[in-house]
Amino acid sequence: MKTRHEIFIVALVFAVFLFPLVLKAQNGDTASIAIDTHRVLGEVNRRVLGSNFIGYQFGTYKYAVTEYSNQGAGIWDPQKGRPVPEMVALARNAGITVARFPGGSAVHRYNWKKAIGDPNSRPNQQFGVPEFLQFCNAIGAIPVITLSEYVGSVQDAVDLVEYLNMPAIDSNPWALKRAHDGHKDPWKCVLFEFGNESYYGDGLSKKFSPEEYANRYIQYRNAMKAKDASIQLGLVGPSGFPELSDWLVPVLTVVKGQLDYVIHHCYIPSYQSNDEKVDVEKLFSVALSCTNQIARYYQEINSVVASMSQNKGVPIAVTEFNGLFLQDKPIPLRHTLGNALLNAEFIRLFMLPSSHISFANNWHFVNEYWGTLKGYVSRNDSIVKRPLYYVYQLYHNHFGDQLLSYDLKCSAYNSEGGYGILPSKDRGEDARLLDSSIQVSNRWILSEGVGFHQSQHDDTLVVEFSGDSDVNYFHARKLFSAEPNAWYRATIDIKTKDISSANGICLQIGDARGYNKTSSAILSRDLVGSNEWQRIEVEYSTLLDTKEVEIRARRVSGAAFVAGTAWLKHLTIQRFKPTVYPSAQYLSVNASITKLNGIQGQKQTVYLMVLNKNIKNSITSRITLLDFKPTAARSWTLHGPSIGATNEINPNEVFVSERLYRNVQNEVIMEFPPHSLTAIEIN
Repeated sequence: MKTRHEIFIVALVFAVFLFPLVLKAQNGDTASIAIDTHRVLGEVNRRVLGSNFIGYQFGTYKYAVTEYSNQGAGIWDPQKGRPVPEMVALARNAGITVARFPGGSAVHRYNWKKAIGDPNSRPNQQFGVPEFLQFCNAIGAIPVITLSEYVGSVQDAVDLVEYLNMPAIDSNPWALKRAHDGHKDPWKCVLFEFGNESYYGDGLSKKFSPEEYANRYIQYRNAMKAKDASIQLGLVGPSGFPELSDWLVPVLTVVKGQLDYVIHHCYIPSYQSNDEKVDVEKLFSVALSCTNQIARYYQEINSVVASMSQNKGVPIAVTEFNGLFLQDKPIPLRHTLGNALLNAEFIRLFMLPSSHISFANNWHFVNEYWGTLKGYVSRNDSIVKRPLYYVYQLYHNHFGDQLLSYDLKCSAYNSEGGYGILPSKDRGEDARLLDSSIQVSNRWILSEGVGFHQSQHDDTLVVEFSGDSDVNYFHARKLFSAEPNAWYRATIDIKTKDISSANGICLQIGDARGYNKTSSAILSRDLVGSNEWQRIEVEYSTLLDTKEVEIRARRVSGAAFVAGTAWLKHLTIQRFKPTVYPSAQYLSVNASITKLNGIQGQKQTVYLMVLNKNIKNSITSRITLLDFKPTAARSWTLHGPSIGATNEINPNEVFVSERLYRNVQNEVIMEFPPHSLTAIEIN
């Protein structure tokens, strides 16, 4: 995951407020779901039911407290030297299939060689590599180990492969260390990834260009595979839903076909304000309309990867996913029933064969900021199951082995979008420019500051950083009158020379009242080091009450002292209409089947996951199974009093209720409560 600085950037990228929502469905709405059990799409990919486990290295990351480095945020008992049994049981009951470690941006400065050996010799890192792998064994999960791309060397990565996967013989000294750590046999780890959101830099002073990252990736991959040909090394792709040309395309231009899988971090939508003005119901109505947008984005990634690598077999791994909710008032949206339903939609999309997802890891399992579970057994806490936990549990206990196609008929609703989500209306519409460029002044409005010098030459802004401070630069801006509820595209040419910090120069566009008042602005990609003129583009959606928009030359503080020079010229503003996706159906369905051969012949169970996105009303649906003779059905429904319900105060406010249907014949009639997820078994 991200540092606070990186969270600020991503939140800016997605900080787009909500527009009005138009609902079509009426109370008492009906639907139909028809399933042909012979229309098998493929095997159910349970590897998308993964999670992240935090093992921050104490002293290398400002959030790396000993609860993480010694206890793995609550899954490890350092006194007894074993996984916490209660957490093992909870992870197994949730069906966690793939476990990622050591945790997001902490990996930038993670030295694995300090996280092995006698735990008594590492008193502030007692949850390290061998402890994580013991936990994986205990819960039956496949490990994914993230390598630092900013510290260490190629040889360190090769040594890690030896430690994990090679026989413990004299010619493999690191494997002998593994044996001394209590595991003589190789761990046989296959999945690795090279870095985490590497385009943000290491949070201090280093930041690779796409080409630098790509060349390092090739070096690491070749060396690691020379040691063990079975390993797979993931390549960092985009985070969120940005333009693929900013990072992925230049990386693939260098890497070409030398890659195993491409990493995406799925964070959408975003809301980060604590002003308590958010309409929670409208926010989640918009959030749950995003599925067409996400599906198309994965199609675009797959197309780019296949064409540039000349290999259609390279999959995507979504090693982090969640709603990007960075606030606590009036409620922590990340822990609501609504966010659990959003994550259920992500899982459904990840399972689609067309998405070509190899595995996926939710961010993250327990405690810290996002935990699916809350509480430390070591403190005698009562462990709280947050709503998202039940989504995993339902999929683990009530979903089959083969994915089925289905026909769904139900009403839909229109959304104007917001929070980083594009509109969904009627049949949809492609993006298009609405008019010619909007006139803005050639002159920048300059304000004073320290740590830099700025000047203007014709329409070119020159910013020279002195190198003696970590400058938060926002001191040159332009303004233009804007329409509310409208989209604008800003483009500018930027050149840099010797920008020394991990955070470089970029463009910010947002509401002219200021980010502190509106929380509405976004940043373009930034440039560091030395670059010839590059065209930078960023898109922004105004608020319902916006009257004026500001453009700022920008450099975000939080990395290191910055030196160097940047030139910015040829700013243009165009109003456009974004892509509009088709209306969102109120129900979404995931269907599967399990076939068992017994003494009395073949027994079949059909499984459904049905999500009702209607915030206010229940929907009754007729479920028809073709060439299938059901005798009984049972359902488990995750629901609560509102879509904004949490288990933070009352641990049972969001819960699962069970219902049995007897004497089922050719079809089943079921009512799905508003804002709910229902797992169904039909025998």
